[in-house]
This record gives sequence, C-alpha cells and structure tokens, in this order.
Amino acid sequence: MKRGDWRKSAALSAAVLFAVIAFASCASAPGKSVPPWVLSVPQADATTTWFTGSSSVAGRDVAMADEQATADLVASIMRYIGAKVTVDSTAVAKATVDSYQTDITQSVKTAADNRVAGFSIKDRYIAWDPKLGRSTVYILAAYRTADLETEKKRIAAAFAERTDAVAVPEAEGDAFRAQGRDWDALGRYVTAAIAASGSDITNADLKLRRNLDKALASVATLRVSVTPPAGSAYVGSAWPGAFVIHVENGSSGLPVPGAALFVSYPRLQGPRIGQHTVSSITDAAGSASFQPPPPDFVGKGTFTVGVDFSAWTNQLDGLPAQWNASTSALREAFAAAKTDLRVSVGSRASVYPIAVSIVDEGQDGRPVANPGTASALIEALSRAGFNASALSLDPALIAGGDVGAIRAAASSQGTTAPRLAYGEAKVLSSRQDGGTWIVSVGASVKVIELSGGRLLWSGERQASGLGGDEATALRAAFRTLGATTIGKDLLANLP
Repeated sequence: MKRGDWRKSAALSAAVLFAVIAFASCASAPGKSVPPWVLSVPQADATTTWFTGSSSVAGRDVAMADEQATADLVASIMRYIGAKVTVDSTAVAKATVDSYQTDITQSVKTAADNRVAGFSIKDRYIAWDPKLGRSTVYILAAYRTADLETEKKRIAAAFAERTDAVAVPEAEGDAFRAQGRDWDALGRYVTAAIAASGSDITNADLKLRRNLDKALASVATLRVSVTPPAGSAYVGSAWPGAFVIHVENGSSGLPVPGAALFVSYPRLQGPRIGQHTVSSITDAAGSASFQPPPPDFVGKGTFTVGVDFSAWTNQLDGLPAQWNASTSALREAFAAAKTDLRVSVGSRASVYPIAVSIVDEGQDGRPVANPGTASALIEALSRAGFNASALSLDPALIAGGDVGAIRAAASSQGTTAPRLAYGEAKVLSSRQDGGTWIVSVGASVKVIELSGGRLLWSGERQASGLGGDEATALRAAFRTLGATTIGKDLLANLP
C-alpha cells in the first residue's frame, strides 16, 4: 500500500471508530434492555419512514460489526428505492445509484444530518454475547418520507431515461407515419436510433436497426419536384421566371413544410460549366421559389434540387464505426432524395448570322498550313445555334486593321451575314518537354456590324496545346483558342 493510501485508510478507520464510540456513548449500553426498535422496526407514516441495519461478528471487533451494519442499513434503503443495477443498466443509472449509496453510507458513518436531505441516524445499540463471544451492532435511521419518495422518483427516472430516449421518439415516429407525415417521422426515428446506439442498452442492436429501417422507409416516400419557368433562357439575361420546388410525403401527398433544401444550378467555372449550390427551405405549403442569377453560359446545364439531410447525417457520423454498415442504406437513400432538371441557355446573338475570318500565323508571322482557330470557332458557334460561316480575307488586310477596307472586302465577296468576326492568331512559343510538345498561341479578335462598322466585341486571348509532335500540339492550341477560349467568351458576351 502506498504511503498516501495508508494515510487515507487510517483516517477513514479513525473516523469510523470515532463515530462508533460517539454513538456508543448515547446508545443503549451492553447488558441493558434491548430497545423496542431492535425487535420491531417502527411503522412508517406520512412524516417519517424508518430503517434498521444490523450485523454480528466474532469477538469485540465493534468497528467491523458497525461497518457491516451500515451496509445492511444501506441495502434496506436501496430495497425500498427498488433500484437494482445490472449489466444492462446505463452508465447514468449506475452513477446515480453509486453516488446515492455513497452519500447514505457517509451519513451513517459520520452521523451527518445534512449530506442527504431528510435522512438522519437516530440510535445505535451495541450488544455483547459472552457465551457466543460475538458483538452485534444495530443502527436505527429516520428518513423524512417526502424526501425519500423524491429520491425514489429521481433514481427511477435515471433508470428509465435511456429506455425512454429510444421508446418515446420511436412511438412519436410511428404516430407521424400513421398520419402520413413521413418527414416528421424520419427525424424521430433517427433520434431513437442514435439513443439506441449505447452499448449499455438492452437489445441495442435490434432497436437501432429497427429504427434505421423505419427511417429508411420514411425517406423512400419523400418526393421532390421542380417546375421550371416558362420561356427561353438567354445568356446575360434574367431567367424568364423562378423555379418552383415542392416537397411532399409520397405516402399521403401531404406537403412537407420546413424541409431544408440544397439547390444547385449551372454556372460557368473557368472554361467549363460547373455547379453553384445554395440553401433554401420549404414554406408552410411545402414549396420554395428560387430564381438563379442570369446565366453566364450558352448550352445545356443541370438544375438539381435535393433535401438537405445534413442534420441527420451529422448525428449518424457520431455513431461508432461498428454501425457504418447499418447506416449505409439510409445514407444512400438520403443521397437519392433529389431531382435533376436539364436546362438550356441560348444567346440572343444567335439570331444574327456571322461570318468568321481569322488568320493563323507562325512565330515568323507567316500563315500556317491547316489553320484551326476559325474552323473551331465556327463549330462552337454552330453548336450554340448560330448561323456561322467562313470568310476568306487577305491576311495583310486583316493585319492592317482598316475597318472600312475590311468591310468593303467582306461585302465584295457577297456575304449576307450582318456580322463579322476577324483577327489574327499567332504562335507565341513552342517547346519540347521530354516526349511532349507544348505550344502557346494568342489571338486578337474583333466582331463588328458590317452595315455600319459598330464594334460589338473585341478581345485578346491565349491558349495552349499539347502533342506528341509540334504539328499536333500546334493544331490543338489553335482549336482550343477558337472553340473554348474565344468561342465561349463570344457566346457569353456577344450582344
């Protein structure tokens, strides 16, 4: 035994012996008449409930007899309380009982009247039997009935707390489902499943799986729908109206108010169409209205609306890893509770036919064979619904930049397109990195109205291309420059 532990033990033994001696001085002395309470425990009434404890030991070890009598007294109180700790008892219930027993025990040993409300030691009787050579200690305790009943209810609540945490929300979930309120039932089932995850719950595995299955059945009935606005959408212009979202309980058709939603709409991210996501919530009618900002792309995109289950998934994430397999089906159902809607965005500029004349040049300034910028731009515009065609103009004329001369040359070739896109694309650099060629190109392009020369768009853009040889990398760079870099910029900004 460590020195500190020995001192604590010695101090406790001294305290117990002091209490025994103190009570012995006021208790019935050995050999005198036995107090009536030793033979018969006083009857409880509305004011006081009585308890006794006793123990007999060989020899004159009164301290040992008192220790055991104390334990007997505490046991009689716990039998009245009715709290029986088992392997199935929760940690909270065990801690509650342990704390209560400790307080009662210390109250008996120290005769403190204020450690446990309403509890006090009233008498001790010590008897010595010379024939048997045994010492017996009897202890009488009084417990104010009202305080005793309060403790009984408190401890009973501790034992019922975890059971109620599963049974109550599960019953509420069952009631909601019976009313066709699957959304409300879902939350109660998840709450019950989380509560059942404690290892100290009887049949925890069964209860958790049962509630997860019920939650899964509730999710499966939820329906999410989206009604798009009527009319066409154009790049740079406001959507013709709002997207109307509706969420309902599929089993009953009842709306789901207060459902958290995520709304993902198409948005240009660099050269590609990506997604931007925001949050929303349904109103009392189970609906939500959302109008994205004006589209910044031309083409097709996806408008996605789903129920945001993060409040529940965060709770499921807190479960031990052993439950991952049990929750996987529910997580998959969460992910599936959404709907996708394809949307198409056009350009108002597509109503105007456009001619394209772009010269591709090498680093030496000479035109390159198999030019690709103009043809790639025409393909991109055509896919977006434009009437785009190629126009061959003198490279020197384009390099000169005389708008009047360029307009005259275009008209002399008989083009009927009211618009012209023209410019130069040049190789900026070309290098080999191992077995890969990397070519960088740049272009200066303008779009004008042929009738009056009004400038509609202008810009300088760059792009790169890769290839196993220089010619392949060169073609890739010019095509990327025309289709992706210049093409998407024109689609998004050409009036």
